[in-house]
Amino acid sequence: MNLVYDALMTALGHPRRSPSGWHSFNAICCPHQGAHRPDTKKRGGLKLDGPTVIYHCHNCSFRTGWSVGSFLGGKVKDLLSWAGLTDEQINKLNFAAWSAVKQDEKGIRIIVPDGLKSIHDWLTDGSTDVRLLKIADSIATWDEVPDLREVYWTPDDAGQLLGSYIFLLKGDLSWPTGYVAMPFLDRSLPGRTHLGIDSENNEPVHTEEELEELRTYVFASEEERAALDASRPT
Repeated sequence: MNLVYDALMTALGHPRRSPSGWHSFNAICCPHQGAHRPDTKKRGGLKLDGPTVIYHCHNCSFRTGWSVGSFLGGKVKDLLSWAGLTDEQINKLNFAAWSAVKQDEKGIRIIVPDGLKSIHDWLTDGSTDVRLLKIADSIATWDEVPDLREVYWTPDDAGQLLGSYIFLLKGDLSWPTGYVAMPFLDRSLPGRTHLGIDSENNEPVHTEEELEELRTYVFASEEERAALDASRPT
């Protein structure tokens, strides 16, 4: 099973496949690559080649792909977004991709980022960091909620905005042999460029009341959340 191929096929309405194995459709990348008009001649192509999905546009020459057992690269995430997937759906795909390759065997112990702790432990300790709470709140809405004792987070950015990532460990925190860091998409937070944080998109300052409301929602039961949602002004 190829998660990216399945997601794109669903988003694109399952276009027909040619004898060569390519699915043709109006390319979804051209307007994002500087083209003045959207493609109307079905120049976009998608193909599953073993464990690898390939996307190629014969109009603007945009090309990307993804293989089972690897993370979602930036171009693949862009493609999924252009196909209509939300940040939340892309986060789920990225998590599923990394979960599939997570291993637990013993190996050489490595150094992990400072301050790393499971999301479960952060919440139990009463953290009010809005980045953590937004991540935990979002994960709680997933169809298959992972064990938060096995999903890690750190508030220590180390100059790399690590607070916007979640981590999966190979091994465990007492003997980590490797880790993967998954960026958690949230376009309401400051954007990242090669120059750092986009100063024109500043993170809002939250009051203590707003933080408490968010914490209450994160820890609420399904019935309590439904009641809270119903009480919010439309």
